[in-house]
Amino acid sequence: MKLDDGTIFGDDFQINDYESYFVNYFGNENPIKYLKVSNYSINNVTISFLTTSDYNCSILYGTEGNFDMNISESVAGKKHIFQIENLTLETTYNYKIDLGNSLIIDMDVDNQDSPFTFKTTPNIQNIVTPLTLGGKVIDGSGNIIENSIAYIWKNGTYPLMAQTNSNGIFFVVLSNFKDSTTGAQVSINNGDEIFIDIIDINGVNLGNKYILSGSSPYEAGIYELK
Repeated sequence: MKLDDGTIFGDDFQINDYESYFVNYFGNENPIKYLKVSNYSINNVTISFLTTSDYNCSILYGTEGNFDMNISESVAGKKHIFQIENLTLETTYNYKIDLGNSLIIDMDVDNQDSPFTFKTTPNIQNIVTPLTLGGKVIDGSGNIIENSIAYIWKNGTYPLMAQTNSNGIFFVVLSNFKDSTTGAQVSINNGDEIFIDIIDINGVNLGNKYILSGSSPYEAGIYELK
């Protein structure tokens, strides 16, 4: 594995090495935080992450080791959300993150110790009731936070991702949960444990759990950024 600056790492390159490399390269911390692939479907995924400084990023992606497709941002920032569309169902894609300064991150692992790959789901559509869940995001002063990222998942599923609206509200359709092994839709029942992480450039709120009870639409409560 080789970076654009000529640095070469072996196949045993691990996340601690990744952190150390970027400390040396940038003179500070790893610039990429909370990288996650979410909203899996037969032909779309979402790739999102934060950066410690403003970058105009791109995602380069393809199959079988190629990176012949790309999607780019028009404005630099610290929050990055890419909707990757028109993919082929049940296909593994590899991807790179271009920070826009000629440094392309092409590694065996990302900052959550997962491969830089994703696989679209097969065309398995179970009949499930469309259940929804929502919540609200505020700052420490009680002000609503617009455009923060909410990741929602249950054990054994790919995460869903939504952004808060102008009222600080996020909203997801739980029926869109996909099994992370088979890609099939999963059933949703009262008593299920739902995990919620809130990510924003102004702070985070991680490790939340919500137990489904009552009926849809479920109200997951208010989350304060820290």
